[in-house]
Amino acid sequence: LGENIDKNSNGIITMSELIKHLGDQPNMENIVELQSLKAKYHHEDGKEIGFLVSDYVKIMSQWLARNEEAKYNMSVCNVTTPANYFHVLRRQIHRPFAKPLVLMSPKYLLHHAAAVSDLKDFEAGTSFDRVISDRSPVNNLRDSFFALNPVPPVKTRKVLICSGKIAYALHHTRKAKNIRDVVIVRLEQLAPFPVVEMTTVLALYPNSQVFWVQEEPKNMGGWAYVNPRLRNILRSLKDNGNRNANIDLEYIGRPPSASTACGSFQMHQEENKRLMQRVFR
Repeated sequence: LGENIDKNSNGIITMSELIKHLGDQPNMENIVELQSLKAKYHHEDGKEIGFLVSDYVKIMSQWLARNEEAKYNMSVCNVTTPANYFHVLRRQIHRPFAKPLVLMSPKYLLHHAAAVSDLKDFEAGTSFDRVISDRSPVNNLRDSFFALNPVPPVKTRKVLICSGKIAYALHHTRKAKNIRDVVIVRLEQLAPFPVVEMTTVLALYPNSQVFWVQEEPKNMGGWAYVNPRLRNILRSLKDNGNRNANIDLEYIGRPPSASTACGSFQMHQEENKRLMQRVFR
């Protein structure tokens, strides 16, 4: 993508090169992704402003994903970090199309000590992340994860995919048990489903068993929605030789229920305890 524009192969893309490649579009200067690169511009006196190819590829990949989502009816997100909450709202404001945003965020994360983001995650060049994995640079639990001295990705035993605040409960339990061969992947945007991002993450763990983990009963939450989509990704990875383990996707969560809650805090705590035992057995 960037190499096709960088004709002199110096690692810098100038605005004239970009306009020559894309055409002199009237709204080019209003592309919010390009605006976010201004803090990283490389320029010298008398020379045209330009920016790094790597930065351009990252930002414009976000731009392509944003425009691809224009054909869908709405976006459904369940963010887990302050930075991602900021970016998803900013993205909603600057999108050139009007589509509803359904944003689920529990009050629990407002006062949870681990639910914080560094200031650098709000700076220019950053954007909304549809998927956050343990090894992701924007993972606010990244340092705590690497403090466990995790095994290499190819030796990872389990991949736990989840959405929302349960990610923190999973991480704290993993840390308390000092488990090194289990990784957690947070699905920050459920719809439109981020196929490319999720495929990229799962390709790192070709020998692991994949689980979907949720607090809600099986007939609620995201399971029914993500199940066929995650299975398609695993099947595609298997067909392309990027997965050695089976393509089965297992569910870990509460059994089907007619009620959204058990009605007893003590019973709720006991159910959560059994849930974590199933995950990390």
